[in-house]
Amino acid sequence: MEESFKNLLEILQNENECARIGRYELKERIKKLSDEEKEEILRENNRIKGLGMFISSDWIDIINELEIAERISFIEENKDFLKTRNITVVDIIRNINYNEERNLEVVYRLDELGLTEGEKRLILADLPNKIKDKLDMSRIDSKYEEVLQIRLYDSGMNFTLAEMLKNGRIIPDLDEDLNKYRDLDTLIYIETPLTEIEDPNIRKKIIELCKICPNIYISDSLKREASYGKEVIEAEEWIESVLSELKPEWTDIQKMAYIDNAIGKRVSFCPEQGTEVEDHGDERALWRIIVNRVGVCNGISQITEYMYKRIGIECEKIKGPNHTYLLVKNVEIPTENGIIRGNTIVDSTWNLSSNRYGARPEHFCISYEDIRKLDIDEAGKDYECHKNDELENMETISMDIDNLRKVYTSIGIANERGKFPIGKLIDKIEEINKNTTNWDDNIRQKFNALEAYCPEFADCINSTTGIISGTLFKDNGNLQFKRCIADRVYDKADQSKKAVLFVYFDLGEEGKRFFYADKENGKFIMLSQEEFEKKFDCYENDKENHEGKQIWESSQTVQEEKSTSSGGPSVDDNSEGDGR
Repeated sequence: MEESFKNLLEILQNENECARIGRYELKERIKKLSDEEKEEILRENNRIKGLGMFISSDWIDIINELEIAERISFIEENKDFLKTRNITVVDIIRNINYNEERNLEVVYRLDELGLTEGEKRLILADLPNKIKDKLDMSRIDSKYEEVLQIRLYDSGMNFTLAEMLKNGRIIPDLDEDLNKYRDLDTLIYIETPLTEIEDPNIRKKIIELCKICPNIYISDSLKREASYGKEVIEAEEWIESVLSELKPEWTDIQKMAYIDNAIGKRVSFCPEQGTEVEDHGDERALWRIIVNRVGVCNGISQITEYMYKRIGIECEKIKGPNHTYLLVKNVEIPTENGIIRGNTIVDSTWNLSSNRYGARPEHFCISYEDIRKLDIDEAGKDYECHKNDELENMETISMDIDNLRKVYTSIGIANERGKFPIGKLIDKIEEINKNTTNWDDNIRQKFNALEAYCPEFADCINSTTGIISGTLFKDNGNLQFKRCIADRVYDKADQSKKAVLFVYFDLGEEGKRFFYADKENGKFIMLSQEEFEKKFDCYENDKENHEGKQIWESSQTVQEEKSTSSGGPSVDDNSEGDGR
């Protein structure tokens, strides 16, 4: 064993020294070793502490430095090692430098690696075009000829983002037999502007391909996020179920209202938005949002746009400084002055809370002038969420409240008097305020009412926080508290840090109360402050917004920016009572 190898082993045993040198330099040093030395490090990696910083791609690079025979032997004998590091045989083969003739031998010896037919097809399809052309086909089973004829996209010298995303991928021909693409999910790239997938023939073929390749990635009109094929299938089934419920005799406004309401019932605003664990892809990809039931404004607006266009409604996404919403064009709108044709605004994101809780949607068929007024808070601060230079000079129309009520009555959401379902919850809250004389009864009964009215309250955190502060505890009769906070935390035992709804009360002399929403049981659970703080923590960004403290410890009241809000439900006149 050479001295240099001994020295390297000593370095690899020292975590601090490894951290100083860095994983890239360490990997390069290992790659210069002999095959025997590389194998020893690979086999003994568990006891070499410094290698803890290596990621899957580092191990793949080292393995692919081995000679062919040693490489094949190592793969066969160390499947447990590979599995614990999320490395598959396919990953290793696909990362070979195929420009080196010696590595082509691995392609000819695939049968020695215990691969499935699908894995072999994937590896062969992923070969660079120039390598496919040089292969000795007499050494490859003839059943793979078809997959070797598939060409990978070559962007050449075009370095645009769109071209780079497609480079080295398979662009499927939807007019061919789609079964030829079976097992090639991870290689296929489909970019589907909504204008194309609105075509029922193209949509049918894409869904057929998704059934064959459920793990295929399909990008949407945002062109930067993608959904899996299996997500496209599930989401399209939901979309079809909603569109099938639209009655032929309905006007465009009635159909638009029904779709906007259905989206609000299905999707919630992403509860982790603005935190260290926010996933920008999951919350913006068209079909994934529908499947996961959470999204943010540009993704949610894309769903509305897509579904509106599916029924022939002309519309486009509009971007404000920190928000995205929809401009609907050339549509007939009932107003107090009769039917008027023109442009109007629909903001499905800001309607989420209203639609989820059965309140009047304030952001449906509203003019630019009127929705801009809603950007301004009580203190006069303009968040400019909907500000857009193009719309500043465009004439847009608002539907008045009476006609809005008529529209929602006609589609079965509001009752015959135009009252929205949330009135039942409001009446129940008023009854509780009249009949309770202490805070614990008041809180528990209101939570019971909320749990019964909206069983999924714990899943739609943003909407529920608005209901708690704006409806449940806005007016408490003779009972008054010092402070009530409804916000988000995460369970310290949850490595994914998924948001959990909590409510905090400072009742003055009666003490403090901490509750969290138990999603599994659909109940609010009360804990002592000690128990609560032991179990939950605030996100780092939320602490920064509250003077570096836990939300309930801060004296600062931070209003959630309207750009991240799912909108507050309108409850001013929704009661079933005759006096409203």
